[in-house]
Order: sequence, then C-alpha cells, then structure tokens
Amino acid sequence: MYCHLSFVFSGVGLRATLERKFDEAGVAISDRDNVIDRMAGHLLASRSDNTVAKYSHQVKLFKDFCAERHFPCEPAYPIHVAMYLSSLIDSGKSDSVVSSAYYGIKWYHNISDSRDPTDSLLVKAMLECAKRLNSKPIVKKDVVTSEQLVTLCDMFVGSTDVITLRDLSIILLSYAGLLRFDEVSSLRCNDVTIHDDHIRLFIKKSKTDIYRKGNEVLISQGETSACPLRMLQRCISSAHLQLGGDIFLFRPACRSGEKCFFYKRTKSLVIHVLGNV
Repeated sequence: MYCHLSFVFSGVGLRATLERKFDEAGVAISDRDNVIDRMAGHLLASRSDNTVAKYSHQVKLFKDFCAERHFPCEPAYPIHVAMYLSSLIDSGKSDSVVSSAYYGIKWYHNISDSRDPTDSLLVKAMLECAKRLNSKPIVKKDVVTSEQLVTLCDMFVGSTDVITLRDLSIILLSYAGLLRFDEVSSLRCNDVTIHDDHIRLFIKKSKTDIYRKGNEVLISQGETSACPLRMLQRCISSAHLQLGGDIFLFRPACRSGEKCFFYKRTKSLVIHVLGNV
C-alpha cells in the first residue's frame, strides 16, 4: 500500500521515533507493533510515493555524509547541514539536487518531530547560493502546432494499424485535453464516454490532483484528420475494444506479420509512443 515501507522505516528511523514517542507517553497496548506500523504508513502517505522515495534517498546520502565525519544526525546540527549542502555545491551538483537534499532533510526532521536544522539562516543561504551558482538555464522544448498534428494524421488517414492509431490517439488526447502522458496512459475503458460531438474523460489520478478527487475533461469533435474523437473511434474499432470495462484503454501491442493487436492482459502502457510496441 505504501512506498517501500520496510526500506523507508529503517532509512529515516520512523519506527524508532514512534516507539520512543509511545514510551514517553506511557502507551502500553497489546497490538502496539501493528499500530506503529500503520501510523508510520499513514505518515509516509502524507506525501506521494515518488516524493517519499526521493526524500528517503536524500536522507540516506546525508546520513552517510554524517557517519563518515562522526556527526550526529538525529537531529542534525544546522552547521553540519550547511557543510553538506556546501559540499554538493562544490562538487558541481545542480540547484535541483541541492534543493532535493534541503527538502529531504527538512522532511526527515519534520516527520521525526525533531528540531528542524533547515530553519537556520546558514542553511537557507546555502540553498540560495546553489540557485545562483549552479542553476542551469531552462531549455524550452519546441512548441507542437495543430498544423503539425494535421500533417502527421494525414499520413495515416486510411490506416487500421492498432499501434499507429493508439499512438496518434494518445498524442491527440494529450494535446487537446492538456493532459500528461501518465494521465492518458492510465485511462481505463470505463473512464471514457464518447458522445456525438465530444469525448468525456475521467482522470482518476493526476500530479495536480494530490487528494485524488478525480477530474473530468471534455474534448470536442474536430474538423480535420487530427480530430481526437474520430481518431479514438478508429483505434477502438481496430482494436475491437468495448468501452465500459475496467481494462486499460491503451495497452502494449504485438505485431505478427501484417497483423497487429493489443495484448489481452490488462497492463498499462509505460513506453514512449510512436514507433514502439
């Protein structure tokens, strides 16, 4: 249920922290171990799995730094955190790496209910230094235009190839609905409703929807070959899909000779589109 619990528990000392808190409060219950495990899991779930994994990694690196120098880290002294961030800056780490280390250490102390060394002005100054010295210029990606999408779709007007239609459907839905690849690739057949003039998508999980309330996206019918509605209908027809089921809408596919079809097992698509199966 939670992200790498055994690793995180040991890595950030969360179980030991809760055990100490229980002892300090004189809590004596029969299922104490189970309660502590559940509480630790809930505390970790206050952040996304990816964030917990990233912060836990940063905590491990900081603990290794402290261990080599015999510095205490539970809690850490601000000067030691500042030294660690300074070493990252000197080694040429980007400002994003230094920021991850800073916020990972902050998270570690907050979740352990310990004094937070990152509140120190020394530590904050190191973070600002990294942003000034080691920040990299933002390289903006080229903008995809609707004309380019029409040109691309015109190349496959008569195609019934499942992989081609799948990839084009993902591209058009992402473009028209301002959706990330993860949001589109996670769609299941019962998340999609096709109407005469628009598509209704239900996005169960999104990076911007941290409390997972879900979000509906409406995409209207177009007039060109790059119409998301018609492209999706072509994909569904060629793949012999039935909307309403709980299987993934876009799945890995197999090509055998001139035939192409989706795998029957329900598995999400975690590959790059265009040219990959």
